Amino acid sequence: MAASRWETMVVRMRIDWRLGMIALMALHGCDESGNQISGTVTMKPVLSLGVKESDTLYITARQDGVTGGPPLAVVRIVGATFPARFDIGQSDVVVAGQWFKGKVRLSAFLKRSGFIGIDTPEDLAGVPSPNPLAVGTQGVTIELSPSKGARI
Repeated sequence: MAASRWETMVVRMRIDWRLGMIALMALHGCDESGNQISGTVTMKPVLSLGVKESDTLYITARQDGVTGGPPLAVVRIVGATFPARFDIGQSDVVVAGQWFKGKVRLSAFLKRSGFIGIDTPEDLAGVPSPNPLAVGTQGVTIELSPSKGARI
């Protein structure tokens, strides 16, 4: 009996949280279907031959005009196969209270070490053209190429 009450309470909390997030997104001009950018990360076939399961693909977004601090949003894909499809949006925002809206600058990084802070000469990076992109843009293509000290 007590477990049933607890389960009911947890379900209600999840529903209340979800409704609260939808209300906050509407208040800040974000809607659930159009608050993301989607596309594909590609690379030349010769480069994809060396991709290992431990390599990690990061797609990052920064508000247009912001250069420092953490990215607005990050998608992390371990062991990606190329071309790699991605969606980045409100659910990927790093800092609570920020909103994935307006124009953002995207970047993609294939980190051979698997970690953000460890750079290797074999890391790959790329940005879409044009960049920045309006939130809601679909069909973005980012081609990775060898990078020299590319930082997330």
